[in-house]
Amino acid sequence: MERLRAAIKAIDTRIVEEIKWNAPSFRIDDHFATFKLHPPKSIQLVLRRGAKPKSPRKAFRLDDTYGLLKWPAIDRCVITLESSERAKALEQVVVEMVKESG
Repeated sequence: MERLRAAIKAIDTRIVEEIKWNAPSFRIDDHFATFKLHPPKSIQLVLRRGAKPKSPRKAFRLDDTYGLLKWPAIDRCVITLESSERAKALEQVVVEMVKESG
C-alpha cells in the first residue's frame, strides 16, 4: 500500500493526501481515490468522480485487462489486489487507472 500511496501522490504535485473513512484518500479539488482498509484481506482502492454525485451523472469506464475492477455504481469502481506482490507487479497499471479515472 505504501508503494501505491507514493505512486499516486507522484502523479500530480497538486494531489493532497488526507484521511477519509479512516484510510488514505487523495484529492485535487474533489476526492478521487480512497484506500479501503477493511476487511484487510486484500489491497483495495476506490476510484470515484468526486465525493458527491454530480449532475448529470455520467458513467465512466476504465481499461481492465487484468480483471481488477468491480463497479458498485456508475461513478465509482474498486480496484482489488490480492497481495502486495500483485500490487507491486501491477503498480503502473493501477497508476494508469487512477490517471484515467480523473
